[in-house]
Amino acid sequence: MKTRNSGEKRAENRMQLRRQFVHFALGSALIGTYAFIGSLQAIFLTVFFLFFGILFSFLLKQGYTLPLVWRFHHHLKRGYEERYPLLGAIMFLVGALLAQLVFAKPLVALGAMIVLVYGDSVSTAIGTHFGSMKWVGGKSIEGTLSGLVVSFLFLLALFPAGIAFAAALVGMLGEAVPLEDNIVVPIVTGLALTILL
Repeated sequence: MKTRNSGEKRAENRMQLRRQFVHFALGSALIGTYAFIGSLQAIFLTVFFLFFGILFSFLLKQGYTLPLVWRFHHHLKRGYEERYPLLGAIMFLVGALLAQLVFAKPLVALGAMIVLVYGDSVSTAIGTHFGSMKWVGGKSIEGTLSGLVVSFLFLLALFPAGIAFAAALVGMLGEAVPLEDNIVVPIVTGLALTILL
């Protein structure tokens, strides 16, 4: 039983790493588009991905076999995604879209997306593999601190150190709120930046 449980844990950890890699890559594409091409193009790209995410989710739920999408979903799904396929990716895209639509200042929108993409990804990856000290909502202290450091370092490219640290801290504390973190993290980070700037 112990061996089977440890094997299941390793499989779960590998799946979480794959999920966070996709999270990181997709988010980087959206941030790069927003920063270097334009906000309208980034919004269009986010809506494009979101539309197809919802479409593929509906088709998978209806039992349609979409070979590439099914393979992607099968290797990355969490328990709740048996019932709601691709829900994690859809909520991530909703959070990224909200950051772009709610916050008119480009730096604020970028900052909110940075914490969502990099801070949340790293905190989950580190927390899953190395987290042993738990705090609010079952989150690990190691994961939260890692997300805080990574968010802070990325935000330093846009903001003074004090503002970058405060926004990173608020974002990572927002991740511990027992609500959908893909929505909470960019919203609270954006609000913090709006107040601080």
